[in-house]
Amino acid sequence: MEKQENRLSIGKVNGVEIFAVELVDGSTIVPIRPICDALGVNVGAQLDKAKAHPLYSPTIRLSRTVGADGKDREMVCIELEYVFGWILSIHPDNVSKDAREILMHYQRECHHALFIHFMNKTRRQIESNRAEKTILGIIDRLTEEEKNIKTQLKEAKENLSKIRTDRLDDQPSLFD
Repeated sequence: MEKQENRLSIGKVNGVEIFAVELVDGSTIVPIRPICDALGVNVGAQLDKAKAHPLYSPTIRLSRTVGADGKDREMVCIELEYVFGWILSIHPDNVSKDAREILMHYQRECHHALFIHFMNKTRRQIESNRAEKTILGIIDRLTEEEKNIKTQLKEAKENLSKIRTDRLDDQPSLFD
């Protein structure tokens, strides 16, 4: 059994205040039952589903904490880092009708936040790729221009050399 330090409000689920509990070891956990009760979903079924999930199972633990009624009791909890994803995993058909739209609104917000997070990375990559292609195009164009300038410079130097050679030649040429 773990000893708790502080209770932190992390929000409301269907009008019910949900608290996280900061433990002495520095971890923060959230009791599962108050969330399930607020959503009108079967606690046992959700706990079984979470325990069967390889991501959530290691984050679930039994802890002594103060319930909403102010009584100290043992509660099944999930680590704070995973609670939001766990709520996202609850199927709307399994919650009470009055909580269904609230849960779906929450799930839409989660999906939007994930979209923004991952698309910002993708968008930056796309912009970076475009900038790279533009710069490579400029480099190709300048390299071609440099090649043309070197060719023109070589021809100009050859013409200058021919003019100087012709000017210094003392022999008149009758047939040039």
